[in-house]
Amino acid sequence: MSPGDASAIEIRPAEPADGAALLGAIEEIDRETEFLGAPGERPAWADRPEAALAELRDRGDGVYLIARQAGAILGYVGTLAGHYRSTRGVLSIEHIGVRRAQRRQAIATRLLEGLEGWARRRAAHRLDLTVDQDNLPARALYRRHGYDEEGVIREAARDRGRWRSYVALAKLLDGDVLRPLAAAPLERRGRADVLKVRFRPVVEADAAALRDWELALLSAPPPWLKQPDEVAAPDAFRDGLRGMLASKLNYLVAAAVDDTGTGAERLVGLVAASAKQRPRLQTDLALVVNVLADCRGLGIGRRLFEIGAAWGSARGAHRLSTSVHAANEAGLGFVAALGFELEVSLRRYAQLGAFHVDLLGYAKRLPAPTP
Repeated sequence: MSPGDASAIEIRPAEPADGAALLGAIEEIDRETEFLGAPGERPAWADRPEAALAELRDRGDGVYLIARQAGAILGYVGTLAGHYRSTRGVLSIEHIGVRRAQRRQAIATRLLEGLEGWARRRAAHRLDLTVDQDNLPARALYRRHGYDEEGVIREAARDRGRWRSYVALAKLLDGDVLRPLAAAPLERRGRADVLKVRFRPVVEADAAALRDWELALLSAPPPWLKQPDEVAAPDAFRDGLRGMLASKLNYLVAAAVDDTGTGAERLVGLVAASAKQRPRLQTDLALVVNVLADCRGLGIGRRLFEIGAAWGSARGAHRLSTSVHAANEAGLGFVAALGFELEVSLRRYAQLGAFHVDLLGYAKRLPAPTP
């Protein structure tokens, strides 16, 4: 068969033994394609491709489909499932590409169709991805396959001397079978006492207290995408915290109070600021602020935000990004008060019992550093 014979192209899930060849194909396609990885970028699993593919296969967390012909990988699509039980039905396309010489042979179409079939067999309810705003052929391809655009992530990357914006797209697979979760107004609990709040960086010794704080946060309204029983066990939680603190891409600051009169600390709030691994994306800083219900309305969240934003500014971040689900009325009010602007509305992002909920993505530009 000739190299141009599309019927000779096999579409199948990548196996661990395909790891090295898949990594090589991704790097080749990145070099050939303007809108994919920048020079020098590698997948997070590049140092262990066989093990990474084995973990995907064994855990069912996602899949790489590959297009093969005569033993060579001509294209690929890779997807990962959401982290929580409520978002396991969301499959996010992390990688997709086709060799330049084999384009216009419907390989991307066959990969997308194969991925959709894989997703439906696993009862996924949503496929999504982002694509460069200027990549008009790719946007047209996804629209032909039933993907709808859900907003634009503005100036999220600095690549080859220019800002790049990304369009969010998604295809819903389940029909409109669930009702949307309604936002329930929260009653703010007043405090008659005065709290002395300390703000300090999180250290590894905070693991147990931070785990208790997260359990308390997730056990109170509003409903959260992560459930209390999904909080890691103490040893695993400590290991995860140690890994976060070891990376210069993360910055965690806690708000602590002594409201027992014993001098013992209680953590009541946290800001988690995270830069992305890829250098061209590090100007977009993810920022998450949460405060326990009995300490809201005291300015703790705003101060945590200011601390996280200052860390981002010192790193040269261009923008801050965060997300809030549509039924979290307090969270929506908080980001609005801080001047965040809505960029994307990710439809039916999570399933909470008999309801679905949208996830809303917000951003706030940081002022340019003073020369």
